[in-house]
Amino acid sequence: MKDDAFDVELGDEQGEEASVGYEAIFRNTPVAICHLRNRTIKRCNRRYEELFGYEPGELDNRSVRVHYPSDDSFSTIGEKYGHFFERDHTYKDERPFVRKDGSLIWCIVTGTLLDAADPKLGSIWVVQDISEHKRIEEELKADVEKLEFVVQQRTVELSRHVASLEQEVATRQRAEEAANENREKYQKLFHMLPIGISITDPHGEILEANCQFAEMVGVRRAAPESWRTLPLRFFLHDGTEIPRHRLPWQLRDFQKDSINNIEIGMRDGKGRKLRWLSVSSSLI
Repeated sequence: MKDDAFDVELGDEQGEEASVGYEAIFRNTPVAICHLRNRTIKRCNRRYEELFGYEPGELDNRSVRVHYPSDDSFSTIGEKYGHFFERDHTYKDERPFVRKDGSLIWCIVTGTLLDAADPKLGSIWVVQDISEHKRIEEELKADVEKLEFVVQQRTVELSRHVASLEQEVATRQRAEEAANENREKYQKLFHMLPIGISITDPHGEILEANCQFAEMVGVRRAAPESWRTLPLRFFLHDGTEIPRHRLPWQLRDFQKDSINNIEIGMRDGKGRKLRWLSVSSSLI
C-alpha cells in the first residue's frame, strides 16, 4: 500500500512539474502566441502583449475586436472565416492589426485547433509582425512603378526619335535620289554641249572634260590629265607664245573676277596654226 501511495504522489509531482514547465515555455517563448475560444483571447504570452502594446494580463478574456481597425473588418473576417476550422485544422493569413496606441501593424497569423476531436477547446494562434517587410515591399513596388513609368516615357521618346530618324532617312533618300537624277541629267548635258568644257583643280590638273573638249584639243581616246601636258602651243594675236603656266585660266587663283571670252590661238605640237579659241573661266 505504501508503494502504491508513493507512486500516485510521485505521478502528481511529475504532472505538476510538467505543467509548470509548459506554462513557462508558453509565457516566455519569443513568438507571440494566444489561446482563442469563440474569438475571445483566453490567454496570451508576454511577447503577444508586447507586440500589441498591452500590459501583462490586460488582454485576458477580451475579444479580438481590439486588434481590428473597424467593426466592419471584424465582422467581415468573422463571417468569411468563422467556420474555417469545421473544414480544416490549420489557418494562415496576412492582415493589418491595430495596436493599443492606434498604430497599424501588418501580421501573419497562423492558427490551429487545440484538439481536432473537440473544437470547443478553441485554437492556438501565432502572430508574426511583418510591418518592416511590408514597408520594404511597398517601397519596392513604388520604385518599380516609377521605373515602369520612366521606361514608358523613354519608350515613347525613343519611338518618336526612331520615327523622326526614319522620316529623316526617307527625306535624305529622296534627296539623294533627286540629286542622282539631277547629276545624271547634268552629266548628259555636260557631254552633249557643243562647246569644250574642262574642270580643273588649282594646279591645272583636269578633273573632268567633256567629249567636245577632248576632240577640240585632239585627244579622242581619253580626256587629257593636265593643261601642262596638252600637246599644244598657245599664242596671242601677235604670235607671242603663252607659257603654259601663264595661261589666263591658270592664274585664276590670283584674280577676283571670272575670265570671259579671252581669244587665244592654238597650234598643234608640229607648230601648225589650228584655230582661235574664245576662253572663259570661273570658279565652281
